[in-house]
Amino acid sequence: MAQRPPADFEAGKRGESELNNPVIVATNHKTGTVWMKEVFTAIAEHLCVPFGLFDEKAEPDILDQAPQILFCNSAGRGLCSWMAKHPWWRVMHIIRDPRDVIISAMHYHCTATESWLHQTRADLGGLTYQQKLKSLPDDHRRYLFEMNRKSRRTIQSIRKWNYALPNSVECKYEELIEDIQGVAFRRCAAELGFAGKELLTCEEIFREKSLFSKTSVQEKAHVRSGRTRQWEKVFDAYLAREFMNRFGNILAELNYESDNSWVSRLGEHAASAE
Repeated sequence: MAQRPPADFEAGKRGESELNNPVIVATNHKTGTVWMKEVFTAIAEHLCVPFGLFDEKAEPDILDQAPQILFCNSAGRGLCSWMAKHPWWRVMHIIRDPRDVIISAMHYHCTATESWLHQTRADLGGLTYQQKLKSLPDDHRRYLFEMNRKSRRTIQSIRKWNYALPNSVECKYEELIEDIQGVAFRRCAAELGFAGKELLTCEEIFREKSLFSKTSVQEKAHVRSGRTRQWEKVFDAYLAREFMNRFGNILAELNYESDNSWVSRLGEHAASAE
């Protein structure tokens, strides 16, 4: 559990909120970033709590205020180091099965309008990232391209996170997307410091904004599919081996698999299908 703030910690403008510590929501590319940003933006608005983007270089008098909710979409070692030095903060860190990260990222990058996808690059022969991706002959090779590019960096960031941080609330995308009653999210919100009626507000907003609700972000262009375990319909033995060559035991490290036997199961399935 997070420690109490130092004596000179600024309370900031509390408004009507009972939250007495600042919170960071930390994601990585294609791990529920837009979804969680919408959820916590709405929570902040309802509770009259300041909301913004995390910047570790911001002035101390801006960062050291409570309550406030900050969002970080590039969680990595830098944020871990910062959190270790600010134990009175709490962070909700969200990860996703790396195999589904690759699938989601590939399809998103083929159509997204983000500026970095449309900048010509010398390392891609003068093509943009999106042009290079779409020039490949099939999805199979596009997944391999993602393994070597943007998704590789995302997965490396997930792996390098310090999962032993005492002030970090760890959560899986898969758990949240299937959390129809909001039980898992409520548990996370409680660990972040929300309590009483505010905890109920967090739960209600999560359920309203969830990918299974009628008003969900699934209806928006940035979401192709919120389903879990998409990799089972995409990965063959070859893709699995290529994944293993790049990322080794990461799935066991993150408790998505007990070991690496999932690779051989794909191989057996492919053989039987033939």
